[in-house]
Amino acid sequence: MKKLKSHFWSISTFILFFAMAIACVPTQHTTYKKSKPEPCITHKGLNYSPVLVTFYISGSYNMESLSNAQNTVPGILLSKMNNLSYNKYQIANGVTPNLNLYVDYKTDSYGHYGADIKGYVYDGDFHTWTENNFVTFERLDDEVASKVNNYIMYGWCKNCPGPCNP
Repeated sequence: MKKLKSHFWSISTFILFFAMAIACVPTQHTTYKKSKPEPCITHKGLNYSPVLVTFYISGSYNMESLSNAQNTVPGILLSKMNNLSYNKYQIANGVTPNLNLYVDYKTDSYGHYGADIKGYVYDGDFHTWTENNFVTFERLDDEVASKVNNYIMYGWCKNCPGPCNP
């Protein structure tokens, strides 16, 4: 009888652990599914004039005077953009803009500046940036104006392989 009890406990313990092991086995196999690629979107340049622009200026660092920059930089960028495409751009004063332009100025720990640029038109958007390798805002603003003007004049592509042909 004593021998039977010891076998009973051994068998019971084995069955318990075996049941717990089976309970831990996943019921379905999880497989990695590659995400669907985003569709290729092209946007033609804006062939009308004037393009009414609203500027949103921000800084991802402690600017000495962000409110001063928000008041002066739109005029500077507008002037530089109009120098590239004569009188194509105007500030959208109180009317619905054709282009909402967000420029976020950035810096590294060495005093070099760059910008993150997002543009929104009624039927599309673009996103670009500059490297943090500018030491003056004048040169950086030249680059920002040039990049924005190229997108507005010639169009852009998003999620497209190979060269962009909008």
